[in-house]
Amino acid sequence: MMQIVRVCGGLGNQMFQYAFSKALEAKSSSPVKLDLSIYQSGKTMQGNIDLVHNGFELSKVFNIKAQSATEEEIKSLAVIPNGFIQRLRRKYFTPKTHFIDKDFIYQPELLEPSNRYYDGYWQTEKYFIDIKDTLYKDFTFKQELSARSKALLENLGNAPLSMHIRRGDYTAKDYYNVCTLEYYKKALKEAYNHITPSEIIIFSNDITWCKENISSLIETNVNIIYVDWNTNADSWQDMALMTHCKVNIIANSTFSWWGAWLNKTENKIVIAPKIWSKPLKDSYYHYDFKDVVPDSWIGC
Repeated sequence: MMQIVRVCGGLGNQMFQYAFSKALEAKSSSPVKLDLSIYQSGKTMQGNIDLVHNGFELSKVFNIKAQSATEEEIKSLAVIPNGFIQRLRRKYFTPKTHFIDKDFIYQPELLEPSNRYYDGYWQTEKYFIDIKDTLYKDFTFKQELSARSKALLENLGNAPLSMHIRRGDYTAKDYYNVCTLEYYKKALKEAYNHITPSEIIIFSNDITWCKENISSLIETNVNIIYVDWNTNADSWQDMALMTHCKVNIIANSTFSWWGAWLNKTENKIVIAPKIWSKPLKDSYYHYDFKDVVPDSWIGC
């Protein structure tokens, strides 16, 4: 039996796709290979979507040895959209062995063993909650934090609160639901119903915007720390730092989703957007994001 999971996108998406592959392995008791070809293709953009971000990071950030599928193995199950005709064939004449996720919801029947190429994002813990201990182990950061990140951790109080503000590429795409200042205001109010933060740590790909806008939302006298030093190949350190916070206020981003999910702080509080993204409904895709945020997290 051959099972292959396509991997694309940045670190957060890669983690979801890897987690889904491990859930398949657990169900079938046989290895699942990853299609990593997008990271060797040289094609980084699809429209205005960055398909690779910082490249394939799973084996750089974690002690993960990916079993990569060969081109021949991929072709035996899937249509590789490397030309106009092939893209049309992939979309309208997909072989039964090439499953394209058109719905974005939890589909438990997909975990049943089958010769199949899985083409999707699998953004829900429902696929892999039963193997969470395996994933906690696999998603252990293997590199040391930088001196500056270590210093931040060493000086945290007993109730640090993290906020992730995803802007940048999100603001350039109409179909993304960019989290508003009103969301962060409500999220902070919800957080203060549970704790008084010892400090508020801001993570973002637009720190300048955050410095101009976020401080006005914070009414109490609390130390605000803007983490602006983890960029490019060091971006994973932001995720690692999130896992040490008492409260995670996340954006509609797989990156901060995983920062919150990997957080093992006792009685942690995770606050997430009620609306993860605008529903995508066209003649082909019917994305519904209702399963992304775990039931134990607080929606705002």
